[in-house]
Amino acid sequence: VVKVEVRNVGYNYFEDNILVNSMLNFRRPLGLVEHLFATFHGMGAMIYVNIARIQGVVAGDLLRTAIDLLQQRHPLLQVHLQELDGNFYFCTESTLPIPLGIIDRQYDRQWTEIAEDELSRKFTGEFEPLCRITLLQSSDRLDSQELIVTFHHAIADGLSALHFMHELMSVYQQLVAGTPVLPMESLPLLPPLEQLLAQCLSEPAANLIQVPPSQTNPPPALLIEQAAPVDRRRTRLLPCEFGRDLTLQLKSRCREERTTVHGALCAAMLLVCMRQLSSPEPVVMSCGSNVNLRGSCLPLVERDHLGCFVSAVTTSHQISIDANFWELARECQTTIHQLIDDKFPHYQVSNPDLISKYQPSFLAQLAEHNMGRTTTAHISNLGQFNFTKSSESVRLESFYFATGQNIVGTCFWLGAVTIDQRLFCTFAYVDPLISPNTAKSLVNSTISILTNVSSG
Repeated sequence: VVKVEVRNVGYNYFEDNILVNSMLNFRRPLGLVEHLFATFHGMGAMIYVNIARIQGVVAGDLLRTAIDLLQQRHPLLQVHLQELDGNFYFCTESTLPIPLGIIDRQYDRQWTEIAEDELSRKFTGEFEPLCRITLLQSSDRLDSQELIVTFHHAIADGLSALHFMHELMSVYQQLVAGTPVLPMESLPLLPPLEQLLAQCLSEPAANLIQVPPSQTNPPPALLIEQAAPVDRRRTRLLPCEFGRDLTLQLKSRCREERTTVHGALCAAMLLVCMRQLSSPEPVVMSCGSNVNLRGSCLPLVERDHLGCFVSAVTTSHQISIDANFWELARECQTTIHQLIDDKFPHYQVSNPDLISKYQPSFLAQLAEHNMGRTTTAHISNLGQFNFTKSSESVRLESFYFATGQNIVGTCFWLGAVTIDQRLFCTFAYVDPLISPNTAKSLVNSTISILTNVSSG
C-alpha cells in the first residue's frame, strides 16, 4: 500500500475577498431529480467523477485561480446542501471555496485508484461545496498529469461536467498567457428541471407512457457472480480509448447500417452479456441510456450551464446467442427514439408521484434486492466534441467519467464521449458482484465486437 500525501492549495482570489463579494446569495429548494440525487448521495450512491488527462505543464497556483474564477461564474458551485425537516436546499451563505488537492503521482494507474475512491467519498462538510478537485502530477513528467473533478450529481451531469473541464482549461490558458482575467459575471440561477420542462409537457405526446417499460416486460437477466453487502461493494473502472481511425470507421459503418454509434454500443454490450450467460435459449436483457433534456427546456439550457438536465430510458430486448449485431443496434436505437418522442424521459423526471417513492427506506431495500442491480447494462453517451487547438500550452488529452454503481445501478456500465474524433470509454462494474477477470473479459469482448463490425 502506497501512502498518498495530498497538498491543499490555498485560495488566491478568496483571500482578497474578490469572489465573496460578487457571488450570489440564495437558498433554493431542490427539484425532483436534484432531491433524488441528494437521497442517493446520503447512501453513498451515484457520486460523479470526471478524469481529464492533461498534456502540458499545470501550475497549482494558476489552477487555483482558475477554479476560483469559475466558482464565481457558476451558481451551483457556490452552494452547499442544507437539510431541514426532510427537505434539501441549495444554500450559498458561508459556502467554502472549492478544495484543490495536489498529489505526487507514484505509478501510472494511480489516477484510476483515486477516481475509484472518489466514487464512494461523500460530501460531508457543513459548508462544503458540492465539487472537489485533485491534480495528480509527477516530478518525472511535468507535462502530463490527471485532473480529477468530483461532483455531487445534483449539480452536474456529464455534459455540464465536460464543459466545466474545458472551461477550466481555457481560463487556465488565459492565465498562463498573461491575459488579464477579471472576476467573472455569474450565470443566472436556473429553476429545477421539472419547471424547465413544464411547457414541453403541457402538450403531451399522443403515446405518452405513464408506466415505465421495465414494469411491463419480464425482469431482465442480470450478471451477478457473487453476493455482497453494501459496505463491501466497490465501483471499479476500466478505461480505454478508440483511436481516430477506428472511431471514424465505426461512425461510417453505423451510417451505412442506418443506426448510430450509441445503438452499436448498446448492441455490443448486450451481446457480450448474453455470451457471458451462455444461455442456449433467448434471454430478455435491458439496457439503460441517458437522455439529454436541455433541448426540451424553456428557456433553452446551454452547455455552459452547470446542472443536472438528464433523464434515462430503459429498453428491453429478447436476445439469442446468435443475434445479428446490426439488427440489434437498430432495434436499440429505434426503441430509444420512440421513448423520447413519447416524452417518457421528460415525464419520468417531472412526475412527483414517480420520484417520491425513492425514499431512503425504499432505496435500502432496492440496494439489497438483486444486489441493487436494475438493468443488464447502461450507457451514458455524451456525444461528439472538438476541443483541440494547436496554440494551446495545455490541452485535454483524454476524458473519462463514471458514477458510483456500488449501492444501486447496473451490472455493466459505460461512460462514452467522442473528442476530436477519438472515442473514450469508461467501463464500470461493481466488485465483487462481478470479478475483475470477468469484467476485463466483458470489456475486451466489447472492444473486439466493435472493432470487428467497424472493419465490415
